[in-house]
Amino acid sequence: MRHELQAKYPEQAAKVKFYIGDVRDYRSVADARPGVDYIFHAAALKQVLSCEFFPMQAVKTNVEGTDNVLHAAIEAGVKKGSMPFYG
Repeated sequence: MRHELQAKYPEQAAKVKFYIGDVRDYRSVADARPGVDYIFHAAALKQVLSCEFFPMQAVKTNVEGTDNVLHAAIEAGVKKGSMPFYG
């Protein structure tokens, strides 16, 4: 994603901060938020078989992880997000 963004929108890409962390760990999410105006949340287990075989991991990542992202964004005063129900 980073390389595609840099190739297509070089000026805007310089303003984008990519962070690799673990949405299941609130501290990891909170540490990524300083200076952030917008959040694009793309962390999810989306393959049906993975979710069926590892349902607790799916819940931790998809539900608890999203909850962590939302709470960190709200606490940081982030104005927009990638989730339609948030921003």
